[in-house]
Amino acid sequence: MRFFQKIRKNFFTAVQGIVDKVTPRKKHLMKQKQLLNTPMSMKKLFYLESSSKILTETMKSNRQIKKNIVKRMLFLKKHWLNRTLSTFLGVSNSYVSKTSGIHSEQPKQCERKAATIAEDRTAIKEFFLRVDISTNLPSVKTIKKDQKERRILDRPLAAVYQEFQQQNPTVKASYSTFVRNKPQTVESTRKQRWYACLCDTCTNTDLKIKALQQVASRIESGVVVRNRYEAVTITLCKNKDGAAFHKPQCIQRQCGKCGIDSTVRYFQPLVEEASNETVVYSKWERVKKIYKGK
Repeated sequence: MRFFQKIRKNFFTAVQGIVDKVTPRKKHLMKQKQLLNTPMSMKKLFYLESSSKILTETMKSNRQIKKNIVKRMLFLKKHWLNRTLSTFLGVSNSYVSKTSGIHSEQPKQCERKAATIAEDRTAIKEFFLRVDISTNLPSVKTIKKDQKERRILDRPLAAVYQEFQQQNPTVKASYSTFVRNKPQTVESTRKQRWYACLCDTCTNTDLKIKALQQVASRIESGVVVRNRYEAVTITLCKNKDGAAFHKPQCIQRQCGKCGIDSTVRYFQPLVEEASNETVVYSKWERVKKIYKGK
């Protein structure tokens, strides 16, 4: 079997060497006899050659048509096919280069009337770079080739968008527009989740909030807390107008008007609506196990 395989391989190598060394006239004759192409490839080549002839004849009749045809096919320049384009159209390579230089500048795309203005886009980007919104990462691994520092949001994007709306009521931007204008150097908490807290308290709080969300979804209730940050906000007094942070007394639990009892009052309507529901939630806890007497 190996002997026959070797014979076939040698035969193919010999035929390939002969075809590579034949003259152009003989190669053209072999193509006509379908010795070098399949019927499908012959059909495609015939269509390509006929299209090339039609384009060449049309270009000879009118100079403006010639320029328009070359202009429409300048996309081949992106793939380094200038020489192929000049051969296909029957024009010189210098003419293709000259035409591509004239039409290198693309026309300015018209903007929608409802598009976000440049001032609003700048305001969104500057908001993401604020110290109280994102934190720079000290690790050297986060510095890329552009030598720009990477920053990470200290809360989910939805919470950042809500705060942006409160502080910038005159800027009209949807959530998708807000996220789209986020600088590439600012990463969300999902991309850098290992910089967040993974202690039992925070993780179990997230699991309980998720269970309450499922109950509220089943009974179609509007009493919902999206994350633990919103749950903490419920336990504090509302910020004063223009204040970036809550009062120190509220944060240190020294305020008599707010506290953790606020969450009980907040979820009381949900408890009454879901009195017949069974709440099932997961919980992380430490368990001591003994393996083989150790």
